[in-house]
Amino acid sequence: MINIIKSMNYQTRNDIFTVITYLIAVIVQFAAMFFAEGNEPLTYTGSDFVVYMGSMIPVVCLILAFLLTCRICGWDYADRTLNYEVLSGHTRFQIYMGRILTGILWCVIGFLVISFLPVLIFTCINGWGYTLSFSSAILRYGLMVLLLIRLVTGFAVLTFIVRNSYIAMVL
Repeated sequence: MINIIKSMNYQTRNDIFTVITYLIAVIVQFAAMFFAEGNEPLTYTGSDFVVYMGSMIPVVCLILAFLLTCRICGWDYADRTLNYEVLSGHTRFQIYMGRILTGILWCVIGFLVISFLPVLIFTCINGWGYTLSFSSAILRYGLMVLLLIRLVTGFAVLTFIVRNSYIAMVL
């Protein structure tokens, strides 16, 4: 299963679709930041950003989960790589778990980087602030990671049932 995860990481890392997905998530998050109610975006503290972007964090989770998971779990159905993995001695369980774990890895790490980077930038510029305690922010992001894992597994099952990444994205 480790070899499957390594090969899926290599494919995902070298895919332009991954870069486009992360750019879409960043653009949605920063566009929402400039249209959010409240203070000027340049005067946000770290806690202000966490509070004002609370409604956009699930949207970023959803974008990452359905685009990346459908792509990671379903792009190999077109060229039958799954059949070659079965013929090389891997069980179907290992193949499916390797793909799901790769999807979870890419979505969770991408979500944490996309979400924590602006918080870190605003905290360095304007400080943490008093809008939200740090432990509450960590709890909020921890719960979002659990939601993201649930979304990834759900979209992976949908992709495995449909056997096409593009149809799964449309559904």
